[in-house]
Amino acid sequence: MALGRYSGVAFPGVDGTVVAVVAIVVLTLVHLVDVQFGCRFQNVFTVGKILLIAAFIVAGFSMPYRQKIGLPESLGEIGSVFNPDFAVGLVYVAFAYSGWNASAYIAGEISRPERNLPISLFLGTLFVSLCYVLLNLVFLLTVPAGELAGKIEVGYLSAKAIFGAAGVRLTTLLICLALTSALSSMIMVGPRVASAMGEDIRALGFLARRNTRGVPVRAILIQSSVAVLLALTSAFNFVLTYVGFTLTLFTCMTVLGVFVLRFKEPYLKRPFKTWGYPVVPALYLAVNGWMLCYLVIQRPLPSAFCLMTVASLLVLYKWLTIRQSQSTLLYEEKR
Repeated sequence: MALGRYSGVAFPGVDGTVVAVVAIVVLTLVHLVDVQFGCRFQNVFTVGKILLIAAFIVAGFSMPYRQKIGLPESLGEIGSVFNPDFAVGLVYVAFAYSGWNASAYIAGEISRPERNLPISLFLGTLFVSLCYVLLNLVFLLTVPAGELAGKIEVGYLSAKAIFGAAGVRLTTLLICLALTSALSSMIMVGPRVASAMGEDIRALGFLARRNTRGVPVRAILIQSSVAVLLALTSAFNFVLTYVGFTLTLFTCMTVLGVFVLRFKEPYLKRPFKTWGYPVVPALYLAVNGWMLCYLVIQRPLPSAFCLMTVASLLVLYKWLTIRQSQSTLLYEEKR
């Protein structure tokens, strides 16, 4: 959806929804061709995105005239970080960081995962954090904060301030290419989650099936169909809140699983352990729980849709696992 909005800025008159749908379809076809082809395509776009981000940051800090920014001048302003709006804003910030854990989705396809996966997660988190902070600093240095409030195309506003009207279209087009890279990465790694579910649950086995080139075709097609449906029927802010709530909820469940596993399997071999346990995961759960509570209060409709989605899928999961256990038991009795 952000890609559609930016394309409409770069080329006035272009329907952003059509652009979003076409991008999803084309990138789906790319990743249906072959695993290696999809990886090469993603690598090229990722390198281009990194170069774009680096160039944008350098250009932003090179501007002779900058907006004045600074730390809060009073304790009252510092206390605003505990208000509901700040909590809701943190959900969107967490969504912006969501790519840090993508390596875990393809752990089964990574060589020496016990060594390379933690390194990838650490470096990915560090790099995403650095880029996020520097980019937001550039936005604040180049555009008055009041003009950024509530805007989706903040990159366009910043590019206009840096390069002027002459270079803003080219810059916006490059931002579209960067968003294409992000979309491509999710089309590549997202279906691997569904594929792993298909390997665990027999009734969802169709999601795990791959073609002769190793591509989980059905999982990719189902995910892309859902993405197209959301692009055609939902508003950007609704989808952002819905997905942000869902991601935050599931990361909380994942972190909670660290405590559960330590309790149930205290002697289990652990190639990698959580740093600062139990303080770090407990602090994470406390902060994210605070964010989710205020998101329910401030954005009740998308939050309710998320909770209904999760609840219905939990019921479906329970039913499928019970059915699978009964089938296995029946098979054993017949033997």
